[in-house]
Amino acid sequence: MMLRSGRAPACSLLTINRRDCHDTHTHHCGRAYGGGAAFAADPAQHLCCWVENPTPANWTLTDKSAQWIIGVQGGHQATGALFDFPKGKKFWVNTQPNGYGYGCGCLDATVDAAKHEVAVIAKAKVQKLSVCRKDKALKEPK
Repeated sequence: MMLRSGRAPACSLLTINRRDCHDTHTHHCGRAYGGGAAFAADPAQHLCCWVENPTPANWTLTDKSAQWIIGVQGGHQATGALFDFPKGKKFWVNTQPNGYGYGCGCLDATVDAAKHEVAVIAKAKVQKLSVCRKDKALKEPK
């Protein structure tokens, strides 16, 4: 997996329904649902959260309540379009000298809620770090 993903609630893979979005600039919007029922009605989720790539082929998405696996080296890898983070301090934080680190991004995806895995990525859009930093419900990676 190659990711470089009045205020509304922070994103959650189980709580976003695009029909309820009002803030199309930052895409931080949604209405709470209970459990995995949202996927039967709306399997395509729109998420804006921290995206981490700490080591080769390891990608995660972290929202306010959980970490979701996008890819694991030698294991699960979501299918679909991946993030391509530009170099620069506005988009990516290097946590290692080799370029691995984290950024902020939005993802249209289908997930497996039981496994906390992103299954299929329909669209991945890079956001400035400031988008995730403004959302106090999201904890910035270290």
